[in-house]
Amino acid sequence: MQSPQHLLSRQKKRSKALWCCLVAVILAILILIIVPTAVVLSRKNRNYPDGLPAKVLLPLYEFPEDSAWEPLYSAIESNSDLDFIVIINPDSGPGGMSTAPGAEFSPGIQKLNNYTNVQTVGYVRTGYGTRPVMEIVQDIETYAQWANVHSSLAMHGIFFDEAAYEYSPENVEHLYTINQFAKNSTGIREPRTVIHNPGILPDTRLNTNNTDITVTFEQSLKEFHKMHASLKESPFNRTSSAFIVHSAGSADLKQFVPELSYHAGYLFVTSNKKDYYSSFGKNWQKFVDVVPTNASAATR
Repeated sequence: MQSPQHLLSRQKKRSKALWCCLVAVILAILILIIVPTAVVLSRKNRNYPDGLPAKVLLPLYEFPEDSAWEPLYSAIESNSDLDFIVIINPDSGPGGMSTAPGAEFSPGIQKLNNYTNVQTVGYVRTGYGTRPVMEIVQDIETYAQWANVHSSLAMHGIFFDEAAYEYSPENVEHLYTINQFAKNSTGIREPRTVIHNPGILPDTRLNTNNTDITVTFEQSLKEFHKMHASLKESPFNRTSSAFIVHSAGSADLKQFVPELSYHAGYLFVTSNKKDYYSSFGKNWQKFVDVVPTNASAATR
């Protein structure tokens, strides 16, 4: 028979073990409650924690000499889950290249068209509705002829710069006509995306049913902050809107780019303060790396 002292010692050990177990259970419960709550609260304290899937809309107006386009190739290859629409602009349009892009441009265009996450589109100036339709059609035809030289030189849409933004029946007809010509051109390959760039919010009556994307903001970071409230009320759907922001060297891209993605599905941000599209800004790679994608959304 065990002594009372020995029994008391065993009871103390059991009580201590039970107490330790109870403390461990309480701590586990607290962790389960507190940690998820903290995560939720931290996300709520950020206005744009993750963003919505978007694509890069790049005005590639830099001459492809030496390794000028290398930053683009590097960004494409390091972000295979991100789609790029690249605007090809040899000379404020196709220039005098009647049947094929020049020797300087051809290798770069072929390389871009070889990437599965890149779509090339040709630049065409429209003069805010003042340029004659036949001149615009000639530019589209020039781009279309590139595909006849080799399919690897084909454009897959048209970027209409200086698109009209003020309503008039003439402007509606002008935009619809040039859109339709681009859509019907067999030399412009699928998906034949038509992009308008008025640079500001255009009159909604100009948004013809054969326009795929509209650049509803093309200004500086400073102007974006001034107009932020009004941009939230844009009547244009984000999936058919593009934002281009320059002079954005001071932006915190990890927060700013996801913020933009709630307004527009096509984005470009550069730190350049002049000649915005003639070179890659210092923040180019950082911008590309934080554009939300379907893949990043799936991991949330």
